Order: sequence, then structure tokens, then C-alpha cells
Amino acid sequence: MSTVFVTGASGFLGLHIVDQLLLEGYDVLAAVRSPAKEGAVREVLKAHPKGTLSFAYVPDIGDEDAYDEVFKTHHEITYVVHTASPVVFNPEDPIKDVVEPAIKGTTNILKATKAYGSQVKKIVVTSSFNTILNRDFPYTPGTVINENTWVEVTLEDAKKAGGGPIAYRVSKVFAEKALWEFVEKEKPNYEVTTVLPPFIFGPVLGDVKTASDLNLSSGLLFNILTGKYPQSSTAEVVDVRDTARAHVIAVGRSDTDGKRLLIQGGSFVAKQAVEFVNEVGLKGFTTPDSSVDVDAIVSALRYTIDDSASRKLLGFVPKSPKDVIVESARDFLDRKLI
Repeated sequence: MSTVFVTGASGFLGLHIVDQLLLEGYDVLAAVRSPAKEGAVREVLKAHPKGTLSFAYVPDIGDEDAYDEVFKTHHEITYVVHTASPVVFNPEDPIKDVVEPAIKGTTNILKATKAYGSQVKKIVVTSSFNTILNRDFPYTPGTVINENTWVEVTLEDAKKAGGGPIAYRVSKVFAEKALWEFVEKEKPNYEVTTVLPPFIFGPVLGDVKTASDLNLSSGLLFNILTGKYPQSSTAEVVDVRDTARAHVIAVGRSDTDGKRLLIQGGSFVAKQAVEFVNEVGLKGFTTPDSSVDVDAIVSALRYTIDDSASRKLLGFVPKSPKDVIVESARDFLDRKLI
């Protein structure tokens, strides 16, 4: 069976991708920053006793030669799933600390694969919903957002913001555009597919003992459900298992070559998330805020999201926001985070 090199393998999404690749019979070469990060990935292997799992250490994905040695050494790599992405909070310089590392984190693996991985057939890259939707933009009523949409941002936007969601959005847009520019100019030996998830919720495979151990997306949901986040906020969501499935499908399917895959289960208002967990009787969470008018918030949205092309390619319907949120909440309870 083919070997898949997975970057960010110890992360929330990375662990689920490793899990599903092993389930499908692939051999996995997992990239982690250090031997200390192996534990969670090895736990995943226990569910797949016949799976083959090995490790490569990549301390800093921002280094120009971060992946060179991996491809020089591991000629068995046939596919790459690149989920690793630098996350920087409170940057001193949003360009140098956020945007440039995001671009390098993507282009470094493209360059290394082209230079030293002539046997590689395809790279699947985790991009972001932030590249196609800007909630702060005054869209014209009736605007349709789909896989062909790009958010218009500039480096100046990141500079003015100084960090936070805007700098992150700029970094994701520039990183994915750099990817497609590389493919266009360099004509590498491999195909490329990008996956565009919004907030990713769902059960955690890693070792999470406290709420502070949760990844950014899961932490957001935890804060919503425990009353630490405004119930008037809105977001799109996708289940982590569906997101991992999209990556694995893209690895094995040539009809996804050169495509941007929009994977999302739907949108929700934070108050609805609270209502979902209360409706099914889960205890310990906050209660709905009666001052929040969900219908008014939803009707005020000026855009709709059309992911029909991606759903047709992927061949499945992602879990609904309610299902994802309820299952995530149950996971919080099972882990005694509440």
C-alpha cells in the first residue's frame, strides 16, 4: 500500500487523518516536532494493529529546508497531506510573524517535494474557509460563496489589524495563493488539492485533560457552551471526521486534482449551539440568552454558501451543525472538562 506523509500529525485534525488513512490501509509517515509529540499519534495506531506508522521530525516548518531531509531519506512517500500551519498569537509584526510563516510553511513543502520527491503523486493541503468568506465584508444581498470565491485582502490589512482574525485571514489567503502560483509556474511532478474547512468541531483523539488543552476551534465551542462567548455570534462548522475524510478521499481520487474542496456542515448562531445541547439534556452548560434573536441574525446575512460541487466530488453529506455540536459537547463531558 502507498505511504502518506502527514504533517501536523499530532494536531486535532492531523490525528483524525492518520486514523482514517490507517483504516484505509495506507502506511503513514507522521511528521511531528519532536519525539515528545509521538505519544498521541501512537495511541491512534492501537486501533489499527495491522497499520504501519513511522515518524519524521520537523522542528520548524518555517525553515527553508524543513522538509528536505524527509524527502531525501523517505523515497517510499507516494502522497503528502499537509495540515501543519504556524499559529502565532499577539505577534509583534503581523507580516513577519503571521503572514510570511504561513506562506513559507506551505511553499517549503512544495519546493522540497519537487526537488527530492519525484515519486510523489499528489499533495493535499489544508487551507481555510477564511480564504473564501470574510464576515466583516459588506456583501451585496444574494451573494453566493463557493469554491471559486476568493476573499480580497492586502498585506496592509494585516498591518493595520496588528494580529488577530484579520492577520490570520490574510495569512491563509496569501499562503493558498502562493500554492497555486507555485503549481502554475513550477509545473511540479505532482498534483495538488486544497481543502477549505471552517471551524472544525468534533471528538478529540488526543490527550485533553483541561479546557486549555483544546485546539482553537474546539476551545471556541467550549467557550460558547459555557457562557464565555456572545450568543449572537455566527459561524460555519464542520465535523473533524468529515474534514479528515475529505483529505483521505482527495488522496485517492484523481478527479479532485487541481480542485479546492469546500467542506462544511452548515452555519449556526451561537445561541443555537447552546439550545442544541440543552434540548438533548446535556447537563452543566449555559442556558440560551433570551435577548438574542436568531431569526433576525440569520435573515441579516447577505450571502449564501454553495458547496454542492464539493459535496458531489466527495460523495457524502457532512454532519449537520446540531450533530457536530452535540457530539462535541458529549466529548467535553466524557473528558470531564465540564
